[in-house]
Amino acid sequence: KDYAGWTPLHEACNHGSTVCVREILQHCPEVNLFSQVDGVTPLHDALSNGHVEIAELLLQHGGSILLQQKDSKGKLPLDYIKSPATKQCLLNIVKPEQTVEEFHAQVQNNFYNQRKELWISLFCKMLLNLCSVYDLFRPFPITFKNLGCSDPFLVTDDCYMLNMNSSSHWLIDIYFRELETFQKLPGYLQKTIEDLKNDPEEQTQAFFTMLQQIIITIQVSGSCLTDKLQS
Repeated sequence: KDYAGWTPLHEACNHGSTVCVREILQHCPEVNLFSQVDGVTPLHDALSNGHVEIAELLLQHGGSILLQQKDSKGKLPLDYIKSPATKQCLLNIVKPEQTVEEFHAQVQNNFYNQRKELWISLFCKMLLNLCSVYDLFRPFPITFKNLGCSDPFLVTDDCYMLNMNSSSHWLIDIYFRELETFQKLPGYLQKTIEDLKNDPEEQTQAFFTMLQQIIITIQVSGSCLTDKLQS
């Protein structure tokens, strides 16, 4: 790369040097076709400058995955071509069985699935962090006798009423607020399962299994806590 981050392949694609591109691909088969300069891949660079022959060489070497890359503007390489016939001609090199419209639909679907997988991963981490930080999988981690509370709360079916005379009521209040959120989780998680249950993806199915286990654990934990408080 030069001082601006440009590689010889980028330079050749930008300036339309078909001979240079062919030589690079022939003698450096491991060349990185995905490298970006200012968010632009070599294929984007070639097509945005009208060098269709170079684009053909890149696609023959790198395959259909090159057409699925977005640049910093969110554009696919084919988006830089105005002629529908030229678009289809380039697509035929790597996906002869697809139309341009079908290809775009597939790319959008892949992008959606990637975002969903990322969301699933982040959501799992968020749930595990919540349960870990507040120790919510272990019912009632706070020993109220150690807080100097003789009769700190009364338990009803739908809420917890605190004895505000306790000197440590603020800590108990915080705990019960988090506990209230914790006890609402099964409903939220079940809705998530219903929304995504038709997805056959292996990662999604594993996510369902984890959510169901969390729901069961929360329900058992909540039941144990209620029994403890009422005894």
